Amino acid sequence: MRAIGSEAAGAWQRIAVVLATGYVLYFYSEVVFWSDPGRVPFGEVVVTWLAYSLMAFVLLDVVTRCRARTV
Repeated sequence: MRAIGSEAAGAWQRIAVVLATGYVLYFYSEVVFWSDPGRVPFGEVVVTWLAYSLMAFVLLDVVTRCRARTV
C-alpha cells in the first residue's frame, strides 16, 4: 500500500517531467530554428511552452500506455 504523500509526489514528478519535455520540444522547435529569443514577448513564450507541454503529455501518455521500453 502506498502512502497518500507518495501519490502527490508522483503527480508532481509527472508534471515536472511533462513540463521539462515540453520545454525541450519548445526549445528545439521554436528557439533554435525559428525565433529570435530576445524579440518574443514573455507571455507568448509561456503559452507556446504550455502548448508544447500538452503535446509532450500526449506523447508520454501514449508511450506509457503502449509500454514502450526500447526504440
